Amino acid sequence: MLEIIAERADGTKLPLSHSVNYIVTSVTGILPAPATVNTSTSATMDGAVFNSARVNDRNIVITLLPVGNVENARIGLYGFFKPKQSVKLYLNTASRQFTIEGYVDKLDGDVYAQKEVIQISIICPDPYFKQDTTQATVYQTKQASFWNRGDIPIGFIARAQFTAEEGKTSFSLIQYDPDSGDTIGEFYVDYNFLQGDELILNTNQGQKGVWLLRGNVKTSILNYMDLHSKWFQIPVGHCNIDFNEWESGKTELTIFTDELYEGV
Repeated sequence: MLEIIAERADGTKLPLSHSVNYIVTSVTGILPAPATVNTSTSATMDGAVFNSARVNDRNIVITLLPVGNVENARIGLYGFFKPKQSVKLYLNTASRQFTIEGYVDKLDGDVYAQKEVIQISIICPDPYFKQDTTQATVYQTKQASFWNRGDIPIGFIARAQFTAEEGKTSFSLIQYDPDSGDTIGEFYVDYNFLQGDELILNTNQGQKGVWLLRGNVKTSILNYMDLHSKWFQIPVGHCNIDFNEWESGKTELTIFTDELYEGV
């Protein structure tokens, strides 16, 4: 049984399943989103040549029946699912709890039907479902192991706080394959960090950047990245990430990740 809860931008939640006001009869768009495969043809060969592929945005359509005071139930949906406004969905199954964010495309139905039916269409630019819990790993031993149990590689947000009085001029993260020991990805920043500074690194798709937070002022320090740095992600399965301090200094590092899934 799929449980669905909607949340507006102001934090107000509306249960759609297990509700005295609505009966959900159909939910589409929650299996893996379709992909667009780009190919090119040639007059001298059969078939086509693969160029690229990408996963499209997701369109979730919820069909429900308002019950009880049908008019009041329908009007309640108007105030919750406003066209072009953002909405967050919580989708819970017996074994998984997901969230996904999107924008209301339309709310439509037939008020003259014997049993009034309402359809809510939501467009999700990011097509992947997230686990409802965010993982945080604090580096004490300068190495952490990650298990990505999702369906695709994931980005992360790293926050490093520099506490040493003498300051520090380098920051690096190095990703290893735990089985072979091979280096998978590296990220370096060469900057004169002072006591109280915080570095914020985001490797999530569409959000990539590296910033310095000093005295509540956030400044991009993208130009201080080493040319060999890579915006590496955490692959599906197991990997290790080392936090290396090139010069003396005490630094506390926390990494936040969300597991991503292709479908409910």
